[in-house]
Amino acid sequence: MTARRGNAAAWLLGGALALAGAPARAQEPETETALHEAWLGEILDLDVAAATAAYQRLAATARPGNGERWIAAARLLELQRLQVPGVQAPPVADAPTPLRAAFAAMATPLPSQELLARVRGTPKDVLATLNTDAGRLPALRPAVPTAQAWWLDQIGPSQRDRWRQRMAAIADRGRGDEARATERLYAAEVLRAELDGNRAQAQSLRTLYFADWRPPVVTGAAAELVARARANLAAMVAEAEPDTAAGSLLRQLTTAIDERAAADPADALALVQSLPLYAERLLQEPRASGR
Repeated sequence: MTARRGNAAAWLLGGALALAGAPARAQEPETETALHEAWLGEILDLDVAAATAAYQRLAATARPGNGERWIAAARLLELQRLQVPGVQAPPVADAPTPLRAAFAAMATPLPSQELLARVRGTPKDVLATLNTDAGRLPALRPAVPTAQAWWLDQIGPSQRDRWRQRMAAIADRGRGDEARATERLYAAEVLRAELDGNRAQAQSLRTLYFADWRPPVVTGAAAELVARARANLAAMVAEAEPDTAAGSLLRQLTTAIDERAAADPADALALVQSLPLYAERLLQEPRASGR
């Protein structure tokens, strides 16, 4: 898989591009499986063509209760907005009213070539560009979280729990390390939303993918806990490959924590505590030297 990830520019933009009134009834398991498999194919295997074909089949399936249809349609609209070759507009004339504004906002194409140009070059230059108001990437995947949140509102608490259980079972079935990689991708999506200042989207993703997650329990002054988090984060940055999306994301988190801590350590700590998987490592006690 590593060979297929490409260079720094492709990974940075690929990470940014990634991803997830119907009757309140149980969704067909095969539809959930198809949606999840398509998403894994796009994000983990980087097989956008196969994923797109699967999204298009799902978006065209108009049977009652197929809420995943609109999640697939949302992803297609996002990809079309980025002018990804071969993506056809899904049928959305009968889209639920709460989704129509988000879908309509996808009608104006983004300047994909210009955006790609921003993430080409050395990691240092790319980060310098992305950290400016003029160079910052726009929201590239705003429609899918809206569709996901809408669908969760439709299916009710009991069906929602079953849906999450099926999604978790799909991810765990025979995948091993890949399942853990999927969970890390979900956590990175939450982190990106928080860094973008989109707390509603971040909360939607936490509710969807980390329903039972709670921040680790810690005691101490906020400034001391933030200092611990920064020390652990520095170690994570040192371990990460600098020219990857993961390395870039960790450096953005470093900047965000530093900026918030300068104004209010409690605000910086709240950011750390809002991040599934990251919070556990950032707030753990530092290991003694030599251990």
